[in-house]
Amino acid sequence: MIDHRKYKYCVSRDEDYVPAETVVRETAIRKMQFILMEIVNDMGIQKGTFWEWLTTLLYAFAVIWLRMAIHYLGQYVFLKVVDAPVTDIELKWYKIKLEYSYWNMYQQLGMIISGSLANTIAFCFLIMVCHLSNTYIFCFPVRFCKLIAWFGLATCLDFVFINIIDMANQDTDGDLFKLYNYYQRTESSGFIGLFLTFLVQFALLILNIFIFYNYIISVHMDARIKDIYLRISGLGKGYYIPEDNEISWNYLKQTYCLGEINNNRIVVNKIHVPKSHLSSDTNIAKSYQFQRFSK
Repeated sequence: MIDHRKYKYCVSRDEDYVPAETVVRETAIRKMQFILMEIVNDMGIQKGTFWEWLTTLLYAFAVIWLRMAIHYLGQYVFLKVVDAPVTDIELKWYKIKLEYSYWNMYQQLGMIISGSLANTIAFCFLIMVCHLSNTYIFCFPVRFCKLIAWFGLATCLDFVFINIIDMANQDTDGDLFKLYNYYQRTESSGFIGLFLTFLVQFALLILNIFIFYNYIISVHMDARIKDIYLRISGLGKGYYIPEDNEISWNYLKQTYCLGEINNNRIVVNKIHVPKSHLSSDTNIAKSYQFQRFSK
């Protein structure tokens, strides 16, 4: 009999063993740490060779630059929609400065919202492409999943990155000060503008974190994190492992190759099981294949 108390993580647990409250809490913390480390590893931050680290840094830099371009593109589109004249566009590798005319508070509020919202829309579009690819063609490049994850993280921190660049350039007309300057000129008090700016950006931050969380859990790498959670939290009766004489060597070798293709995930297949040799009707059962074999 296996003593489950000797193991940190297990697929099934001993139903007769009732752990203490401290053990339950410590186990939950370890599982959470394990899942968080898997998310970090999926983004290429911890594991990997020097060249993989370099590739991850290039991914991060490219995604952060793309986020900046989409941010100002969204603001430019908003100005065109509200028919506000754009008098000058200054392009730099780290910033795009838009000179425009405005005449009410809603235009400045729209400028603050449109930049971050443009990145949110782009992130949702990438999630939809990844989800549809996994659903209908059953594959999506792992590197593109990593890029989407990085873009989602950059989208959550978009307002922070914009403010860092604006403050480094001492730009008093940046996103943080747009409403402040408007209320300072009209009401002689810019505090209301700062309050509205932080309120709007906090709401966008909550929205982006919610979208990013759902992507990482349910879409990223074909819901790999959800699969890991089911492995370390599922009951033993929810998994089916065939006897040795129920599979052939060729089937075992094919299962191993599928595991290498699917990043050592659990693949669930539907199997048609005949009721008996006297009946042509079939039942459908699910077979959980553990795609992890030692070489």
